[in-house]
Amino acid sequence: MRPRLRLILGIGLAAVGGYLILLFIVSLRSQERILGFNQPKPFCGFYLDCHRRVEVAEVARDGAQWIVTLRYRSDAMRAKQSMRGLSARVRAGDRWFERNTRAERAMGSAGLPSMTLDPGEAFTTRLVFDLPDDAEPLLYVWDNHPASRLSEVLLVGDEDSFLHRRTFFALDPGAPTATMGGLSVSVVEVETDTTAGAPHPVPADGVFYLVTLSVEGRGRFEARVVGRDGREWRRAHDVERLLTGDRRLVFDVDERIEAPVLQIRPAGRWRGTVSIPLS
Repeated sequence: MRPRLRLILGIGLAAVGGYLILLFIVSLRSQERILGFNQPKPFCGFYLDCHRRVEVAEVARDGAQWIVTLRYRSDAMRAKQSMRGLSARVRAGDRWFERNTRAERAMGSAGLPSMTLDPGEAFTTRLVFDLPDDAEPLLYVWDNHPASRLSEVLLVGDEDSFLHRRTFFALDPGAPTATMGGLSVSVVEVETDTTAGAPHPVPADGVFYLVTLSVEGRGRFEARVVGRDGREWRRAHDVERLLTGDRRLVFDVDERIEAPVLQIRPAGRWRGTVSIPLS
């Protein structure tokens, strides 16, 4: 084998080995996440564009049946998004429960249909699960399409990558908005303020978003606000120090934000992020 070829092969093997080590480190440091109502879980799929969203919109009970209203949503600006190959089941304690597809058909539900969403479009469907009376259920939705599974199994940081911990939806309305490890966070109130003479400085060229949180458990976290176009704003710590009361985050934005989302990540470089819609 020629020296140059051996060098190229060695560099390639080292790069692959380094990537696999990174994959293992990120997956092993990941934490199970629990999302609340109207909190989206993104799916990246084969093209890794991550504009597909699934979220729980509502939960109702009819005896032993839990009826989950699931919303498909696209936050893409231009391209259509294909929603196909999704699967779902519920974990309650150490048991798993599959969908009651017969009950879904009886109520006219399409279940988990394969469909294409236009940019910004949303679609709701209903899933049915037969669960014990004392269940504290968590819904797990995953992309079961072969192309997506193949592309994501070795993607660093993707939930469907090798050994990565899962993201669930809480089906109990009293559950925290978001749980990351031992830290639970929910949004209590969102205010926007452009009024002169407010009890705190108001930027002349923009708007403050004041987000009041309820935080349970211990742990530091990072937070930012992100708009539909991907622009982001970090916290205005100087203004936060002037406020009193519960934990309030302030974001100094330079315009009204379209579809603002609060992104929270526990301190630590490789921890997962949860997103809580603010509108």
